[in-house]
Amino acid sequence: MSETKESYCEWCGRKTTNGKTQVSETPLLENIEREINASGKRDKIWGPFSDWSKLKMDSSFEAKLLLYDELLSKIKLRTICQDCLDHDNMIYEKYYKDEIKIIDEFNNLKNE
Repeated sequence: MSETKESYCEWCGRKTTNGKTQVSETPLLENIEREINASGKRDKIWGPFSDWSKLKMDSSFEAKLLLYDELLSKIKLRTICQDCLDHDNMIYEKYYKDEIKIIDEFNNLKNE
């Protein structure tokens, strides 16, 4: 009979029996995603057509985006509870579901 090892979620700190999975240092953060949407420049901030040099962004917003991008880019094996994984997936579906289509279209254009 094997015992399930209990550990702590690296995003929220709750106890979990989940094993390690490859995820970012932070989950997607809805308050920042809302700010990105409120700027009206989501497609110019993230994605294959983004170019921050052409945007007039407040320096504190730009610094927040740089830090957020850095935290989302640091992927490694982490222990994350199921609630956090489910919430992160819900935020992903809400804000990034259509971006996969845009990236696929971009890649198709490059390959033609």
